Amino acid sequence: MQPIVGFGEILWDMLPLGKQAGGAPFNFTFHSYQLGWPAVMVSRVGKDELGQDLVEKCKELGLNPEFLQEDLIHPTGTVEVELDSQGQAEYEIKEDVAWDHLEWNDGLKNLAGNCAAVCFGTLCQRHSVTRNTLKNFLERCPKKTIKVFDINLRQNFYNRETLKNHSIKLLGPRSMNKN
Repeated sequence: MQPIVGFGEILWDMLPLGKQAGGAPFNFTFHSYQLGWPAVMVSRVGKDELGQDLVEKCKELGLNPEFLQEDLIHPTGTVEVELDSQGQAEYEIKEDVAWDHLEWNDGLKNLAGNCAAVCFGTLCQRHSVTRNTLKNFLERCPKKTIKVFDINLRQNFYNRETLKNHSIKLLGPRSMNKN
């Protein structure tokens, strides 16, 4: 079977009771794997303790970390999660982290040409490096590849141009309204 790919952020949610591996593409990848699909996470972690912990967490969960790049400069992504007085979560997504700098390479080129589905979102497109890598990846996916777009409109990490000219155009013609 061809793999299902989660593309974008893998991070630690820093919760009041401890850290939890997260990121929408990571969650998608893990649940696809749990349902019996070969699933691959494409992301980038820092060369730091949190990054090593995420690689180990992937292995522990049965996910192959082959496509988790290691960044020597930028830290592993985190999200600070706090609960307000009503128990509602408030998120502070850290900026300029490893998954903002996901680099294009031959391994990703080969994976793109062989995947059954790919899930990506707005968040991983906040920086031009990962946005361009995603564009290269999606352009090389076969026409039959299912593309799942997770719209995450948090903080200031999205804009009309990214939504219209990068995300939606790259989905292709499937059930798209041109208005």
